[in-house]
Amino acid sequence: PRTFLSELAFSDLLRALVCAIATGYSCRIALAWVSRPSPETAAMQQRLSTTRALLTFAAAILIVAFLAGYPAVLLIPASAYLLLRLFWSWQLASGPGVVTRLQLFFIASAGEVAALGALWFLRGKPLS
Repeated sequence: PRTFLSELAFSDLLRALVCAIATGYSCRIALAWVSRPSPETAAMQQRLSTTRALLTFAAAILIVAFLAGYPAVLLIPASAYLLLRLFWSWQLASGPGVVTRLQLFFIASAGEVAALGALWFLRGKPLS
């Protein structure tokens, strides 16, 4: 069956996957940055500083800007931000704001899907 990813040339596929991974990692760092540490994520969150978090966000935006081009550099961070706000609002409504390792994995995967969804939305436009 034909899918969005099967229609891309290999170089475009590689760029789309790198953008998705960078977006997913920055979503994971963003959620860890704003949440309270749990026993299983405390070690990672203690090493996480504001500078490291902001550098991660800037690197992800630069990766998307260089690899995916103009429309995607606006759409991918916006979709990741909305995803994080939705998840964080749900997290605060259901508890004290403590995230687990599984939730960090989920938000990273959801960020990757959001980036691929944004690239799918922009599929008629070239990736650069």
